Amino acid sequence: MQQISVARLFDGQNWQQNVTLTIKAGHIDSIQPATGPVLSGSLMPGFIDVQVNGGGGTLFNTDTSIEALRTMVKAHAQFGSTALLPTVITDSVAVMQQAAAVIAQAIATKEPGIIGVHFEGPHLSVPKKGVHPQNFIRPLSEAELAIYKRTDLGIKLVTVAPETISLNKLKS
Repeated sequence: MQQISVARLFDGQNWQQNVTLTIKAGHIDSIQPATGPVLSGSLMPGFIDVQVNGGGGTLFNTDTSIEALRTMVKAHAQFGSTALLPTVITDSVAVMQQAAAVIAQAIATKEPGIIGVHFEGPHLSVPKKGVHPQNFIRPLSEAELAIYKRTDLGIKLVTVAPETISLNKLKS
């Protein structure tokens, strides 16, 4: 059990003044009026960013390393993000596999701030592709499906154009 007393706490709905949080097993168990000294400042939940292409001068598609993830987490933390899904935009299967490997490593070693991965593409609509490189836009293959089925990637978010995905392929 751990206790933290703070001057201001945002509980998700209201600001509370001079309170003590009791934390058990990593979860807030109670919030009570503080009876002793309190830390100055404010305590509030952090943001979870589900689309982080990069940060701190690094881009995840071009630097799929633990160091890149740490740089991205640090860059986004200054704006209140406490957890994120590093995002790989439409790219080769090799880049997707390397990204999955480093995410799996980060999850296994409990790298702070990394809770999964976001694959934005490559199964997109060419007319609505935006900045995604057209030469990598493709139908779902067994190689991508194998990545998406991995159980060691934490939270997985896959952005697709629904008209590019066969339901029969997903049921396999």
